[in-house]
Amino acid sequence: MWKIGIDEAGYGPNLGPFVMTAVACRVPDEHADECLWKLLKKAVRRKRKAECPKLFIDDSKEVYSSSRGLRDLECSVLAFLQWTGQLGELVDRVCPGHELHGEHWFAGDLPLPCEGDAEAIRESAELFARISADCGVEWRLIRSEIVCPPAFNVLIERTNSKGAVLGQSYSRLVTACLDLEPKESIQVVADKHGGRNQYVQLLQEIFGDGWVMPREEGMELSRYEMKGYNRPIEARFMPKADGEHFVVAVASMVSKYLRETLMAEFNRWWQTEVPGITPTAGYPSDALRFLADIRGAVERRGWAMEKIWRSR
Repeated sequence: MWKIGIDEAGYGPNLGPFVMTAVACRVPDEHADECLWKLLKKAVRRKRKAECPKLFIDDSKEVYSSSRGLRDLECSVLAFLQWTGQLGELVDRVCPGHELHGEHWFAGDLPLPCEGDAEAIRESAELFARISADCGVEWRLIRSEIVCPPAFNVLIERTNSKGAVLGQSYSRLVTACLDLEPKESIQVVADKHGGRNQYVQLLQEIFGDGWVMPREEGMELSRYEMKGYNRPIEARFMPKADGEHFVVAVASMVSKYLRETLMAEFNRWWQTEVPGITPTAGYPSDALRFLADIRGAVERRGWAMEKIWRSR
């Protein structure tokens, strides 16, 4: 069967991009109900350990914090992706057709890894690939949606709903997964969108050729089956999915890593434009300070504030 996890990073900030990622793996039928943390335990872990080749996979909030730095998140994400190189090349790989080239601050030349050791990442990548293969687990698709403030604001203006950003990105990612071969059953798991419990309308827009059957709609789980397709398809929305489902945890980590490295380029550009400015993570508690610091530069360039600042 196909297990697909979807999660986001950067929904709350006023500055910088929003990122949502889907991670898809094919799991043998005999392991379909097995926890992937247990199945892949020779290559993954849920605890912080120094100099351990196993990938630290968990809710991104457990793996990363600004005080601890990027290293743990980076080493696990780049090992999972089997990637070292420039940020722009990575973005091109996971988000074809992205809109970042329209952003004044994006160069894509940030070298990866930023803090991790490239040789250790290669060792971890080889271990993870080997154990996944031994268990018959195939990692087939990693796809991200990146939404920058101009598009973010246009979507909100058109729909009068910030949640539309979540819905649009989710829809595009699920659609990208529907052509996965072979045509085995698909289970999509995601965190709840803004705490809501009902998703029939969102799913019906995606699965327009079939029909959506609600099986459970509540605070702990909203579960749906899609009928009329050539394979069984189930979608689940649940709170804290990134701490319960391995594929959602990986999706949350990839999203967070992309968001953090893109913000590193964002801050680097503004530090050149406004020397001495203190970097920002873009969240409301600090975003207003940063906006005040850059306002003069924004006005000198004649930019509309919608180019920089999210309306919600």
